[in-house]
Amino acid sequence: REDRGCKLPCLAVLELLLPPDGKPRVITANPFTINLGLAFLTLGVNRCAPVECASLLPGLLSFLECNFDRPDVGETNVVDAASFVGVGHLLDPSRKMRNDQAWHLILRCLESVSRNPIGDAAAGRVAAARSGSSASNSSDASSKVTKNAEGPAVASLRETKRAVASNPVLAAALFDLFTDVFLYCPVPASSTIIPNGLSAAGYKRLVGGAASERSSGCKSWKEEYATRGGLRQLKLKLLDLIAPCKRHAIFLPERSSSPAAATGSGDDGEFSDGKVDESTKEVSNGKGDESPEEPSGKQANEMVVGMGASRTVALMVLLTGDADPDVNSKAESYLRAHMDTYRGKEVPQTNNAATSVPGDDDAMKRTTVRDALLGNSVALAQTILLWAIGGAASVGVERGLASQYETGTAEAIWKSRLGLTHSAADAKDSGQQKACLSCHRTKVPQMSATSILKFAGKMLDEDPRLFHVGMDMEEEESDVAAVSVGTLVLAVLGDLHRPGSSASLVMESATSLLNSLCVRLSLFYDARVRSGSDVSE
Repeated sequence: REDRGCKLPCLAVLELLLPPDGKPRVITANPFTINLGLAFLTLGVNRCAPVECASLLPGLLSFLECNFDRPDVGETNVVDAASFVGVGHLLDPSRKMRNDQAWHLILRCLESVSRNPIGDAAAGRVAAARSGSSASNSSDASSKVTKNAEGPAVASLRETKRAVASNPVLAAALFDLFTDVFLYCPVPASSTIIPNGLSAAGYKRLVGGAASERSSGCKSWKEEYATRGGLRQLKLKLLDLIAPCKRHAIFLPERSSSPAAATGSGDDGEFSDGKVDESTKEVSNGKGDESPEEPSGKQANEMVVGMGASRTVALMVLLTGDADPDVNSKAESYLRAHMDTYRGKEVPQTNNAATSVPGDDDAMKRTTVRDALLGNSVALAQTILLWAIGGAASVGVERGLASQYETGTAEAIWKSRLGLTHSAADAKDSGQQKACLSCHRTKVPQMSATSILKFAGKMLDEDPRLFHVGMDMEEEESDVAAVSVGTLVLAVLGDLHRPGSSASLVMESATSLLNSLCVRLSLFYDARVRSGSDVSE
């Protein structure tokens, strides 16, 4: 512990904790090995180079997934199988400790990777070339060594991106991790107040992690980030990890090198912004976030379309309302650049049945700019609106929707979320119900809520097909997306009209959002009367 120059074999230790080949999501290591291994990883990850941290990420994500209770696929619908997890890991103290440690190890690795080691290596090669122009042979040899050192980092990051793009549970869990950090604000050491936007379980998990060895005299993550300066730097680093215009774009799949997909580029050419992934077809057939072990089909294709893009946009929108001017200005610039990606360019076309309007002569509609930029607009709208009212307040909304819409397809639509949804296996078990409530977020701060509601209004104004979710317009439950989003908007206004509420800026944004909703609903129900004719005409 005292010799900080002592390197620990973190990758070898992590391999001892992972499931053996042929037994996915089943950890066979004994509890002593797991606990000791996590202790060594917590100690050793701070001494790892960014390249080494990149190689740890895929294994840590796999270990985190193994700690979740997964519902039986045969007894639930596609959305439940994709994004719902149980609460068993929250009720078992040992599993909860392992889960919390795994989250913090992933956070430390992401923080290290965000230092852009590959870019630093490239800069080192340029400096070496300038200083050693007379010794070309030596410079070439050094360049080859540096380039070879980049290989593992690039491969590990690509493997991480593939895991996130193909596994909905990992993508949702990672999204929750970023959301917790982005909403966290420093609180006094003796305070028990939970910052706005965080859940009770998420807050305890976040602040209970070990401090980095680089921090002087700090024992916990909460003490390490007790100042706004340190937290600002962390948020900026993580923002660079998700930004579509930067190298990593962790939630977006890698783009094919084909000419059809080459409509944008990353900041260095190694990683692009990933709007379309020819290997996973995330935009075209919706399998980007679908686990290969879970059922596929029309419902899955329609509901997991573009989740990676939706998660990226949601996090950038959240940071545009951050209290720190450096953070919100950078988030605004990244969001603006993302929304301008296809300005003056053609969107790579795929057969996108999820956004087609049934009854039209052209059954397979062209991929629109909004589809490519926002992904699953319904899930995006529902998630950010839930942030504005809080998860616990939305329980009544969900009960009303559950009683109104009974088909599996409609249920899949109104349940679609970008983050994890915790469900109790036994609805009568008070312990499980309490654990579920501890995972519900409180409503976000007023600045964040204002930015969220403004963006939601912009979505309604600019996307004429937002409520068209691939269902036959003549079906009775084809308005499920419109009713779900509309009910959440009314819930936001109802919360703002409570006695004692003085959020004038939020109220202004909410009123504008309601006006946009009324216009969009009028056009949508007119289209239903006309049996699904094109509302954009």
